[in-house]
Amino acid sequence: GGQLEASTYGTGNAGNININANSITFSGAINQRTSGVLSNVENGANGTGGIIDIRADSLSLTDGGQIQTIVRDASDTTSGGNGNAGKVIIDIRGSFDVSGVNGYSSAVLTYVGSGAKGNGGDIDLKTRSLSLTDGGNITASTYGQGDAGNVTVEIAETATFT
Repeated sequence: GGQLEASTYGTGNAGNININANSITFSGAINQRTSGVLSNVENGANGTGGIIDIRADSLSLTDGGQIQTIVRDASDTTSGGNGNAGKVIIDIRGSFDVSGVNGYSSAVLTYVGSGAKGNGGDIDLKTRSLSLTDGGNITASTYGQGDAGNVTVEIAETATFT
């Protein structure tokens, strides 16, 4: 899938990603690559995840599209990432739709993976309408050492969860 990425794979911090647009869509996943925006601390890396700041009239994450700031899990051969996940800021003037699974759930994610060390980032979301359907989710969690981030959602009109 198509990606905008500013992650760290070594020693140092991940970069920030700022997007301002009318309409944004991230859809699909191919060969274990989800379409989306990533600012991660990858496995074996030491640093801090960046800030993802998205402002638009509409935003759609479908069929595995994701926005993620994570501290990556350990693997059989590499230690988990070490550092804090970044923050996700989403300000949508119209509709924000998160829907579907294509090997990956469509999602906004911030977490600390298994075998990783650090704190999860916060998710701050403002939108006129929010739709989380067919496996779409917004998640801040920890599976490793550290605290999960906070999720703050401000919806001006309607929310749909199915």
